[in-house]
Amino acid sequence: MADIFSEIDDELQRERLAKFWQRFGPLVILAAILIVVGVAGWRFYEWRSIQKASEYGVRFESALRLASEEGKNAEAQKAFADIAGSASAGYATLARFRAASEESTVDKAKAVQAFDALAADGTLDPALRDLAKLRAAMLVLDTGTPEDVSTRMEPLAKSGSVWRNSARELMALAAWKAGNVDETQRWASELVGEAGVQADVRTRAQMLLDLAAGVAPAKTTQAAPAASPAETPAEPAKPAP
Repeated sequence: MADIFSEIDDELQRERLAKFWQRFGPLVILAAILIVVGVAGWRFYEWRSIQKASEYGVRFESALRLASEEGKNAEAQKAFADIAGSASAGYATLARFRAASEESTVDKAKAVQAFDALAADGTLDPALRDLAKLRAAMLVLDTGTPEDVSTRMEPLAKSGSVWRNSARELMALAAWKAGNVDETQRWASELVGEAGVQADVRTRAQMLLDLAAGVAPAKTTQAAPAASPAETPAEPAKPAP
């Protein structure tokens, strides 16, 4: 009797399974196919991304050799610009920085514009944007005005940026170039007095302080002018004995 009930249960389970498969079987097969295709596509994407990164790495190294070993700055700049226009984010950003650097050997004004464009690019990491501001300020230190430097560097010098000490040094140099002794002393003093400043940066800042101290006007009280002999009153004549 127990065997009969067991056979009936088995038959019912087979019927339920058959109905389930009739209803949902195609969907199960489709889901399995999509999973296989998705995994294969992702693996292909990863492989292609690695291959592309390797290709751009080779192109980037070739452009570096053009600039550093062969001295072909114009060709290197074009190569970096091509990479920046087609590579993924990492190599594209590196190439934009290098292209701007190569441009500085030919046209500093255009190089400043390129670095300013990087600094204004909201898709970049803030540290990279600050670095672009720093590079632009380094160029305008020689070609622009102190205001050109301070516009880029003063907000950076007052912030918690990793480049703040470099920004302060540029502010001090710009002030010294403009003959502004007070501002030179202000920014150089901040560098000398802050803990953790690199030794070479502190040394240069101290040199600027010493130079500024040498030209600072002495604060002395002006003495009253001595009376001339002609203005000295004559003694009254003594009476004759």
